[in-house]
Amino acid sequence: MDYAADLGHRFPKKLLEPQVVELLSKETEYPIGIACSGGLDSLCLLLLSYFHFPENKWIVLHFNHNLRDGESDEDEMFVHKVAAALGLVCFSAKRPPSLHCSEADLRKDRYAFFENILLKEGGCYLLLGHHWDDVCESWIMRMARGASLEALISPLAVQSLGSYRRLRPLIHLERRQLEEAMRSLRIPWREDSSNHGDAYLRNRIRHGLIPEVERLFPKKSWRMGWKRVGQQIREAHEAVALYANPFADLVNDESPDFGALKGQARAIYRHILDAWLQRRHLREHICWISFEKLLGALLEGHDFSCSIGIRMLLRSRAHHLILVKISEGSTSCGPILWDTACVETPSGILEKTLCQWRGGGKQIFQKNIMKVWTGLPENQVFRIRNWQAGDVYRPFGFFGRKKLKKMFQEHRVSLDERQSVPVITLFPSGEIVWVPYLPICDDFRVLNGSTSALELTFRKI
Repeated sequence: MDYAADLGHRFPKKLLEPQVVELLSKETEYPIGIACSGGLDSLCLLLLSYFHFPENKWIVLHFNHNLRDGESDEDEMFVHKVAAALGLVCFSAKRPPSLHCSEADLRKDRYAFFENILLKEGGCYLLLGHHWDDVCESWIMRMARGASLEALISPLAVQSLGSYRRLRPLIHLERRQLEEAMRSLRIPWREDSSNHGDAYLRNRIRHGLIPEVERLFPKKSWRMGWKRVGQQIREAHEAVALYANPFADLVNDESPDFGALKGQARAIYRHILDAWLQRRHLREHICWISFEKLLGALLEGHDFSCSIGIRMLLRSRAHHLILVKISEGSTSCGPILWDTACVETPSGILEKTLCQWRGGGKQIFQKNIMKVWTGLPENQVFRIRNWQAGDVYRPFGFFGRKKLKKMFQEHRVSLDERQSVPVITLFPSGEIVWVPYLPICDDFRVLNGSTSALELTFRKI
């Protein structure tokens, strides 16, 4: 409790995000969840929340990712001890051990646990310890992927998600401010050793790119510059949403006529198209290249089509946007550009995730799930197409090139499966990387000494 008071005096309530402070000041009846890993950021969040809002009903939530052997269990014990010292209830869960897991998988499991406990306890607020450095790192990753304005304004201080809200009180504070205060007050926290590695993209940005930016701009407050840019992005998003509001009916139309937007700025077309896709949970299934081509076709009135979802196509025809279902008997799976985490073909779902690498690399074929690992970067764009006569590549562990037809025969892949199986190639070179049922191309294997790998998964429908 002394630690909470000391830290609370170092960071008075006025330094926390005002929107969050207002919400927490009003909510004293129902439980409020605090996600705490035991690390610097989340421990600061727990101590400051406990000190500044003593009337609130806090519950501590900890998810053990089970990635660092005994260290993960020690983190869990540490959080339970801190919660007990504060007189708070702590809920925790442990993820089953897994050799290969991505940041996306870990985040999904973690939030699923937080949300489940929060809703069971009757709460509607979940506090997260994200700070300004997290925002900067997220911007870099999202800008590299061609993110929308809506994605660039995230993470938000207050984020509504159906039946509950995620709150980030520390969103405008910098990590160095938190660390300096914790060290000067001699408050212990748990250090995740995996944060110092380079298995995940965020770590490489944090330890490689950010220090280089600070070296290049030693006398300039680039962080304050980014904050000003962030504010302008939020204002631009609000302005576009305001000007697009008169055309909001198009978002609900199953076959909207974008001709109604004639004379409007391209940003209005983009906003309406993005909102239409979001409403139908399709946005994440269309890559940025296809999105831009579809947007241009709707604006100019050209014909265009791209694959999206399970057995579905999006088409632009005379300014109209049309969602078309592909018949069950169709075997066409391309050409499709794949630059998102997941893409769906008529025969199955393809996923790519960056994971930690500890050797191995044998193919996994289990219950229609096939996995291989490559040494390609996380942002690699692929092109998916059907098998073509004469297709060849060098299978893993083989010295020469072999025809797909020969390998299909050796692995007893039926004629029907050959017609629908997706052939995954590099974009734009067209080199074959992998074909489900077959080994990965040896040219793209994970190299010795690698600590991370790009995992490709095919889930047969």
